[in-house]
Parts: sequence; structure tokens; C-alpha cells
Amino acid sequence: MNAKFLKGDKVIIKALGNKIGIIDGDPKETKGKIFYPVSIDPSQPSPYYPQNSLEKFIRPKSVDQLLRAKEFSTVEDFIQSLIYKKLEKPLSDNLYTFYSSRTEFQVHQFKPVIKFLNTFKQRLLLADEVGLGKTIEAGIIITEVSARLGELSRVLIVCPSMLTPKWEKEMQKRFSLDFDILKRDDFMKFLQRYTEYGEAEKLKAIISLQTLRSNKMIDGLREVAPHFDIVIVDEAHYMRNPETLSSELGEVLSEFSDSMLFLSATPLQLGTPDLFNLLSLLIPEEFSDFALFHNLIEPNEYLNNALRRLYDPNAAIQLLKKVEETSQKERFTKNSFYHEAIELLGSSKLTREQAIRLQKLLIELNCLSYVFTRTKKKDVEIQFPIREARVIRVQFTPEEMAFYNAVTNFAAERFMARSTSSQGISFAVIMPQRQVASCIQAMKESLDEIVKKRVIKAASEDNGDIIDPYSDTDAPWKLQEKDISSISKLKGIANKVGNVDTKFDKFLEALRQLEQEDTNSKIMVFAFFKKTLEHIRKK
Repeated sequence: MNAKFLKGDKVIIKALGNKIGIIDGDPKETKGKIFYPVSIDPSQPSPYYPQNSLEKFIRPKSVDQLLRAKEFSTVEDFIQSLIYKKLEKPLSDNLYTFYSSRTEFQVHQFKPVIKFLNTFKQRLLLADEVGLGKTIEAGIIITEVSARLGELSRVLIVCPSMLTPKWEKEMQKRFSLDFDILKRDDFMKFLQRYTEYGEAEKLKAIISLQTLRSNKMIDGLREVAPHFDIVIVDEAHYMRNPETLSSELGEVLSEFSDSMLFLSATPLQLGTPDLFNLLSLLIPEEFSDFALFHNLIEPNEYLNNALRRLYDPNAAIQLLKKVEETSQKERFTKNSFYHEAIELLGSSKLTREQAIRLQKLLIELNCLSYVFTRTKKKDVEIQFPIREARVIRVQFTPEEMAFYNAVTNFAAERFMARSTSSQGISFAVIMPQRQVASCIQAMKESLDEIVKKRVIKAASEDNGDIIDPYSDTDAPWKLQEKDISSISKLKGIANKVGNVDTKFDKFLEALRQLEQEDTNSKIMVFAFFKKTLEHIRKK
């Protein structure tokens, strides 16, 4: 049997006025003729048509070819061809996954993906304020890039360990994306498989920053050099210090990824050098010289001031024109957006439409606009709860204060034992101080556990409690006899505290006050350390 078509082929049925159908089964031969089952309506049985009444459907490669064709089939096919032409090259202003997520549509959440797609390097620092949905914005970017490039082979999300469950849940719930949370051994196995299978090895994973920022993991990444389609780093400001393993990890991930997204709600609160360090990780070839970077962002001060004074066009225009006094003068005088902004500000009073247009122009004129995006709560029409801060002052008992000071001294001694200089000692004691200030009773329990197991977990194991000042180590610290002796002294001081818990007493008093003020109030408790939360749960 000399069959002309295969199952799945799209064909034109000439007998039905050039209607389009799909071969959905094997051919059969009857009286020397070959017949094919052709599906036109999936809800109906597929009738058989003779081979000589079918013609293979070949989609025109361009609209020009379609227009040069001798005849059209149907209006639907013509429209389909036009759509195909539009989809031949993905357009930056077309969002192909617009309604693909299970989220309530918020206009501001699509701003980052449009900017991301418009950047040449597809690298972006997403700095929306807390509560505006940076996780969702990242998910939109993943799904949009996937829609344009096909299924992504390797996607890696790096975040603080306390956020890994949140990322897994959000990606699955909102975007039906299944990510695996990886531990140290899981990631090392991935590197091993990548060494063996190369690009055939797939990955959609979430891993904690604490797990990945160790010498062993970074060396493994450098040795294997895996290729990632996109890497997303949440709380990216932890990478801002060039002297840390976190920053070194950022360099390595940036080198091995096609696209990269940094998320942080606080970069504008960081010093200029910190912002430079983050951007130099994101796009190292463009942000390699701090002096040039400082000159680049100099006009931003005047742009931001002009944005704040749009209610007074005369003042705004004077502030805006100060960009011409900077080293970036030509950047603005040759920019049509700048001239349009000057023209609009020439009005004595701005209409609502003009003010909105001006906001957009000034944001786009920002010298970092191509790599940076930030939305503030005041910029979106969402009703946020009103936050009323109350400071509750806690006065530790002498015994509690003695324990706090003893922990500080212990951390300082550990630092000096490992370091040849006292420089950095204040930084080294911050985490232990935070831990004991968070909850003295939880810290006492930690000491019991440390002595029992004769090990202090490093940050890469991340149980949320760190007594050792070195957070970038890649292995637990095994206790020596001298360590046991020091910690035993700490325990002796801790025992004098007894069951006194001044901070919890104040906390409980505050909760009861809230209950009196509003019996229907809902309460959420946040803490930096897991053991603090566990202690509160028990109490």
C-alpha cells in the first residue's frame, strides 16, 4: 500500500471546499483505493476520505506567500495565517501568558516582565516594595520566557531557607509549576548528572542561599559550569558585600545563566556602593567601574526630585533641567523623551493625563531604568492595611542581661581565635546577639542541644539558629574540649536566669491589650529564628 499521509498530518479536503482536517488513524485499502480517517470535528466520528481527494496542508511561511497563492481556503485559515505571522517573532509588547496564572490581575505586576523582555541582556533588579507580589512577578517572567522559548531546561530559584516553602507553594498554586526544594546532596547529585548528561539534564529547583554559598558548592559550580536558562535570586541584597561567599556565589551564577532576576525590597535604602555591587553581579560587563557608575546615576537625583514636584510644573522643570549640568548632559539633550517632558512641564497646570505621561517619561529617563524597576505601594490602587507601629520596651533582669553579655563575649572570643585581626568583630557578634535578644529561653535550649550533640550547625545547614559567627562556613563546627568548657560556662550563666522570660511576658501583655481593643482582631507573629517561634508555640 503506497500511503501518502501519516497519522497526525494536516490535510485539505478538496471535496469539502478545501476544509482543513487531521489524519487521526491508519489508512485502509478498499478495491485498490487508499482511504484515510480525517478528523474535522473532534466531537464527531472521523469519516474516511480517498487519498486522491486529500492534499497535504502546508502553512505559508509568510503572509506574502499567502497573498501570492492562487486561492484561499477559508476565512478562518487566512486569520490563522495572520496570527502565525504575528507569532513568528515574539513581540515585547505582546504577553503570551497574560491569563495563564491563577492570580488576581494587578496592572503593576506586569511592568517587570515587559521591562525584562525589553532589556538586551534579560537581566533585571526587581525592587518593588514589600507586599506588591514580587514572587508572582517572577512567576509571570518564568512563564512568559517559557512561552517564547519553549520549555526551559534549567531554572534555579535561590532564596533564604525560610522562604523555600513559600516559593514552592506559590509556583505550584499560581502557575502550576512544580519545583523541587534541593538540599546540599541533591544539588551535588544534579552537578554530577550534568557532568554525565550535559544539556539533557533538566532542573526546576529551589535552593537556599545558605546551602549554596559554601566553598564546596561554589567550587562544584565552577568545575561543572552548568548552563541555566534563568536564575532568580530572592533577597538579593544579601549578595551586596563583595568580601562574602554570597557575593562570590552571585558572580558564578551570573556567569552560567542566560537570564537573571534579582529580587529585593530594599536596594534604594542601601548605600550607592551596595547598589553598584549588586548591579555589577547582574551585568558585570556594564558595571565594572564605580567612578563611571557614580557619574551615570548623578542625574537620577534631579529626575526623582522633579517627579516629586509635578504638582508645581515651574519648580519641576527647573529641577529637571539640572540634568544638563551633569556629565550625562548629551544623554538627555538628544533624547526625545526629555524634550517631551520639558514641553509638558511648560504648561502652567497639568491635566491628569499629562501628569501620568510625565511620570512615565521621567521614570524611563532614569539612568538605570533598563536594568532596574521599582513600584511603590502609593503608586498602585490597592487598599493596604494601615500599619500602626508600637514599640514595647523590655527591661531584662540582671540575670538575663548577664547571659546576653556572656553570649556576646563567647562569639567575640570565637572570632578572635580564628582571625589574626580584630577587624570585623562587631559584625561577627551581630547574629548571636540577635539570637539571644530574640528569645533567651530558646537560646538556652540551643546550648543544651549543642552540648548534647557536640556540634554547632553552620548556616548552610540552616536551622535558623546560629551561635557561631561564621555564617559562610560549609560544614558544622565540631566541638573540642576547650569549646565544651566555654559553653559549659555559658550554660552556668544561663541557668541563673531560670524560667524568667521578661520578653514573653511583655509580648503576652501586648496580645491581651490587642484583644481588649478588638475582639475580632487577627494576629500574625513573626520572628527571625525558628527556635523563637517554637518557644512561643509551646508557651
